[in-house]
Amino acid sequence: MQRERIASFLLFNKYKENQRELRVQANFDHLSGVMLRSTFMDLLQKAIEQPECTDLFIGLVDIDYLKQINDNYGQRLSQLRFSCGVIHYLNNLPNVDQLYQKADQLMYEVKKQGGGNVLLARS
Repeated sequence: MQRERIASFLLFNKYKENQRELRVQANFDHLSGVMLRSTFMDLLQKAIEQPECTDLFIGLVDIDYLKQINDNYGQRLSQLRFSCGVIHYLNNLPNVDQLYQKADQLMYEVKKQGGGNVLLARS
């Protein structure tokens, strides 16, 4: 009886561990560890649907010239430059796709201006 309980406990723990691993694989990029866009969008939608969510900042960040940095410096990260677009959500763009597109447009505007900067706008 004791062995069966231990075996059941071990199987249950293995099952829970596998479930956690599957959740990570389903929601995060396996190379970078960055959250997948679909997961981010789902979490963002849930956040803005909360009644207390009336003021929120959403930012998108892109590494400028990543390929050239990798080619020239390998793993040295001291040369990294970022472009960042941030949208200040004031409860008037209920569609997460609109919020994401606005932050994305801001980020690419920074890149057009040479990168290495942050652009902020209100929704």
